[in-house]
Amino acid sequence: ETGLIKFSDSVITKEMRIEADKLGKQRSENSANVYHKGSSKHRGNNESRISTLGILGELLARQKLDNMKIPYEAAPLVEEAPVNEPDFKTGSFLGTVDVKTFELYQFQVNYQDHNDYNHRPEYYWFIKIIENIAEHRIIRSRIVDGWETRVGSDKYYFVNKEQYERSLVA
Repeated sequence: ETGLIKFSDSVITKEMRIEADKLGKQRSENSANVYHKGSSKHRGNNESRISTLGILGELLARQKLDNMKIPYEAAPLVEEAPVNEPDFKTGSFLGTVDVKTFELYQFQVNYQDHNDYNHRPEYYWFIKIIENIAEHRIIRSRIVDGWETRVGSDKYYFVNKEQYERSLVA
């Protein structure tokens, strides 16, 4: 069983991008003491882009849940410091969910966060951004256990598009 849930694509509006950019900058400023140069979590020049993509994905997920009238509790979009907690609690719909947003077909999940069973979500909601379209796919978090691990600035689970597509039908 893959646990795959696939939602229809979303259109990303100009207003949504403006809001994500504004909140992404604030999120980056608030987390500067965690993702600074020399730390194991340093994201280099990608920090602002990663934070903005994260915010955009969470906004898209909120929109999708609202449109489907699924009740949820959401983590704040911007916090004083990064917190390892799922982004959503959806009760009996999916339980806990963490959103991962990408512009490339390279789906990644932080190894240490994924293996922290006190905070591990029941599902990952992958949102692939292609220009102004967002593809939504949700999988059970345990599927990630079988993904390849890699080490960059941090250790993470990684799967490319072909492996990801295969894992959804296995």
